[in-house]
Amino acid sequence: MPNIRDVAKRAGVSITTVSRVLNNHPKVNPGLRDRVLAEVNRTRYTGARGKQAVVNLGLVYLAEASAADMLKSPFDVALVQGLAQGMDEHGYNLVILNADRDRQQNETFTQMFHRRGIRAAVVRGASRDRRFCEEIAAEGFPAIVIAERFDDNSPVGYVRSDSRRSSQEAVRRLVELGHRRIGICLHQVADDDHLDRYEAYTAALDDAGIPLDPTLVIRMSAVRESGSRLIQRVSAMANPPTAIFITDPVVGVAALHEALRQGIRVPEELSILGFDDAETRLETFPPMAAVCQDTRLIGSTAALAVLELLDNPDAPPPRHVLDTWVELHPSVGPVPNDG
Repeated sequence: MPNIRDVAKRAGVSITTVSRVLNNHPKVNPGLRDRVLAEVNRTRYTGARGKQAVVNLGLVYLAEASAADMLKSPFDVALVQGLAQGMDEHGYNLVILNADRDRQQNETFTQMFHRRGIRAAVVRGASRDRRFCEEIAAEGFPAIVIAERFDDNSPVGYVRSDSRRSSQEAVRRLVELGHRRIGICLHQVADDDHLDRYEAYTAALDDAGIPLDPTLVIRMSAVRESGSRLIQRVSAMANPPTAIFITDPVVGVAALHEALRQGIRVPEELSILGFDDAETRLETFPPMAAVCQDTRLIGSTAALAVLELLDNPDAPPPRHVLDTWVELHPSVGPVPNDG
């Protein structure tokens, strides 16, 4: 493994300068800082804590929300499980950090990661965070982005699921059950995943000759309370949908609970099609029909991909696109006779 002397020699600076750069010393010239950091990433220099080499993999959140809030999501819980599975055999530890909170003023991502003892990063962001993902990749730090996609000429590597085909198939199955008024509830943050699901929904309607009704396109926060608000809103409509595709797992489960609380029979009065990151669909009443993805597999794939990138600095950015699938359960059924 390279040491600090190797970095200093390649960058043409002193060991003290390398140390100052990694510690974000305010008096280091920006051009000199960038040159040193480029060599740090090129050599995969890791630093050490005492006599032990740093062996931390970071799960990095870029959004303003705290990591604790994010980890309430079934997706993130399953993601961490998958990351742990992929890391265990390589002897790495997992560090979870929030870049928005932990990054110091004028500090590069590479400096922040080294200060926190992180050798490689799995980045959990949304579409609004794309510029930060590009910035991390441009610095040369070994990192993989979860659940976003980037252009072929981008230096960003990613692991994601392609839910478009399965989402279109799922909505088509609702049409085959006789539904014509099919709603969709989307996350209010327009990330790639939810955009795919919306485009699949509109494509399925178009294939069936069903005009898009804007009043049936609902956007809400991806929180449990939205499930209750969604059912209340649908119930108040003069001409409500007979089926609805809910693209966030937490909202879908909460909507089923609210329907049960209100005495709305699912699927006799309203069919609910959800999305599932784990196996929550099997724990609801009735069991929830869903477009499904294996988030643990996303996590383990990301861990192995970023560790491979750590060992091979000159490798192209890894791109992994995993399949999703449709499971029909009793939360969907034929259109009501008076629908």
